[in-house]
Amino acid sequence: MMKYESFLFQTSPYSTYERYTRALDKLFAAFPEKRFLHEFRRADLEDYKKQRLEGGTSPKTVNIELSILRSFWNFL
Repeated sequence: MMKYESFLFQTSPYSTYERYTRALDKLFAAFPEKRFLHEFRRADLEDYKKQRLEGGTSPKTVNIELSILRSFWNFL
């Protein structure tokens, strides 16, 4: 994750870097038992999406966060 954050810091505006970092931190905080990226499954992301929506987050924000996660996995 640090390589991706470093990449964002060098190539994106600071606000983008902050937004992406916050979204990734929320994902990893939701699954503290997962230490490696290969441990995440599609069902985990569906659970994360459901958890965020039930927590009162707007659907638009959740979709933005999912696109951030998608860009992170594409970077990898």
